[in-house]
Amino acid sequence: FKLESGSAIAANAGRDGGNVELVIKTGEATLDGDSTIMPAGHDVALGTASDDPSLDQGSIAIQGGSRITADAGRDGGNVDLNVGSGALRITGGSRVSANAAIRDGGNVRISADVTTLEHRGAIAAIAKRDGGNVVVRFGKDGLLTVSDHSSISANAGRDGGDLDVKGERGSGVLLDHSSITANAIAGRGGNINIAADFLLSNASTITASSEKGTEGTVGIDIVFDLTGTQARIPEKVLEDEEVAQGLDPSKVAKNHSTFVAGGGRDGIPVSPGGYMPSLKLWDLPLDKLRNVNEDLKESAQVTYDK
Repeated sequence: FKLESGSAIAANAGRDGGNVELVIKTGEATLDGDSTIMPAGHDVALGTASDDPSLDQGSIAIQGGSRITADAGRDGGNVDLNVGSGALRITGGSRVSANAAIRDGGNVRISADVTTLEHRGAIAAIAKRDGGNVVVRFGKDGLLTVSDHSSISANAGRDGGDLDVKGERGSGVLLDHSSITANAIAGRGGNINIAADFLLSNASTITASSEKGTEGTVGIDIVFDLTGTQARIPEKVLEDEEVAQGLDPSKVAKNHSTFVAGGGRDGIPVSPGGYMPSLKLWDLPLDKLRNVNEDLKESAQVTYDK
């Protein structure tokens, strides 16, 4: 299923709009080139997940300034994107939203094992009065990546909304130069809850503040907090030949901290000629960070070697 070059599916009206529901089981859905799905304040549901979990769950890509929106002049509607164990990608200034220009924001629910917001991608339930609710769910070994000035927000003129981000075992959240916010102006800040196995954040913000009212709450429930603990990893990486010759890796990495995920000490293969199982997280390009959980899930051991 594809919308492109400014195409639109709409259920608009002068007063009451309708609902839009698209079900594309095990398929791929793409919005590109400033295309739009908009039910004008009512409900939009787009799903590629199959009833059979053994099948490919498909994917949704929203790119090139495209929008899936239940925005309205009064109350925002509801947006439900269900990709099951598949992938959702929002990029290039595109957004998924249930904003309200006059009253309360709507609800946005995302269900995908891998959700990626990049290059100013956005998920929003912003409102003039009370912010809406944003729920993001990802399964075992799932990953939420918010990077390159992207955002998840439930900001409001009165009370901030609620943001609930939750992954199952082995899941993680990666933030890079981006934000997760439920801020308010006149009322109380919203509530943000993040639950995952690990959180890795770089130059990003998670806030539920208020300009004139009381602060909201931010709850983070994680196993490994990697935020702010990154150290510069040596550029020198041992070659297989050097390992086979019995070089002591501590002489190469002396006086440096290292992050090791699985494998032998300092990320050295268990045997010469084997694959390197460790990751230099902060040297990886952003497109590689989205797949970091695939490398981590093979090992439950995370160590910090001095």
